[in-house]
Amino acid sequence: MSYTCPSSIRVGDLLKIEEERLPFSRRTTRRRSAGAMGKSDLKTMANRMKARGLQKLRWYCQMCEKQCRDENGFKCHCSSESHQRQMAVFGQAPGRAVERFSGEFLEAFLALLRHGHRGSRVAATVVYSELVADRRHVHMNSTRWATLTEFVEFLGRQGLAKAEHTPKPQGLEEEEAKERSNRKDHWLSPGIVAKVMSKPLAEKGHHYYKHKGLVRRIIDRYVGEIEMLESKHVVRVDQAELETVIPQIGGLVRVVNGAYRGSNARLLSVDTERFSARLRVEKGLYEGRVLEDVEYEDICKVASHNVYVVLHTCFRQCSLQRVQYK
Repeated sequence: MSYTCPSSIRVGDLLKIEEERLPFSRRTTRRRSAGAMGKSDLKTMANRMKARGLQKLRWYCQMCEKQCRDENGFKCHCSSESHQRQMAVFGQAPGRAVERFSGEFLEAFLALLRHGHRGSRVAATVVYSELVADRRHVHMNSTRWATLTEFVEFLGRQGLAKAEHTPKPQGLEEEEAKERSNRKDHWLSPGIVAKVMSKPLAEKGHHYYKHKGLVRRIIDRYVGEIEMLESKHVVRVDQAELETVIPQIGGLVRVVNGAYRGSNARLLSVDTERFSARLRVEKGLYEGRVLEDVEYEDICKVASHNVYVVLHTCFRQCSLQRVQYK
């Protein structure tokens, strides 16, 4: 099941939100420099907004009302002392907690249905998207309904709403199936250029912060071995401390997450207000297909062939020297 962001957020809205968090004495300076912001600053701001908004349902803990950004963060939260205390409370009366969450979810859903779509025929996903736009809503994974379809069937049986089954178009179902199967919590792949955003490395005196490097290989899916483009130093960085790089218009990118994961494409245009790009797939099964509104974080610049070959050769020579020395 896919989820939709509540609305497109304009750059001006982002700047206003960021400015409100600054002291009054610094707001004027920030306003003057806002026009000179680059793509990197806009992307950083977009990531901050995503952290505030709705994220993946399976990484949300309703008992603690805690949203995690990836699988690793959710595992760390589950092992925390605060979560264990909440689960102990839940274990004393699990049925009561589930019924309470189910009642709150049902009440909120019906309220939206009555006030926004009274007497009209509307897709359940539309109402659900309006419900989840509020980050503080009760999430479905804490109710007694496993899926939205199951919940809508419950509404029909109880006479709370008239439920009708409308099959989706074949093409849309295929797209959603590809999105579900190819959407992962890890996105690194060899041959792409990523930007190091690790502040701990900067604090240790290394000049890698906000510098770009070529991803040589992947370790345990989440750690990349990065060869810095300027110094040729090789460092290991977790993907959480890396950022995708967007090339100039016409540059080659790789789709690193989502339905077309692994495909190389040509960057046709960018939408700085929606933090998305328009691509044309270069080779493979989907060659020539134009992809609309692909998010920045789902694409990354591909290293040019010459740079990749040179760095690969140097990397192999260094590896052979280490082996001979041992």
